[in-house]
Amino acid sequence: MPWFVASYDLKETHPDHHVEMLKQAANLGWNSYTRINNLWYRLPNTTFQGEFANLDAAHQALVAAASNAKHGGSPATLTKTFVFPQGRGYVTSNVKVPVT
Repeated sequence: MPWFVASYDLKETHPDHHVEMLKQAANLGWNSYTRINNLWYRLPNTTFQGEFANLDAAHQALVAAASNAKHGGSPATLTKTFVFPQGRGYVTSNVKVPVT
């Protein structure tokens, strides 16, 4: 299956939905690290990568994560999304973890 990258913004709320969004996205196949050679690089805070059947499935998983990211009974609201196939690019990160 192909890999996809998603970047997003959430509507600002108090309390914040971000931590719950991370948990729900992980449950649906997204993760916050990308592997390059023998290191895992931490992605920016509102960026994920994941392996999905196609672009529509990747986008649906991101939308579902927001819908499931409830805090105080209300779901997170996506205000911006950018989902695209992973390809060649550059990664810089101040967090690098050896692959085990």
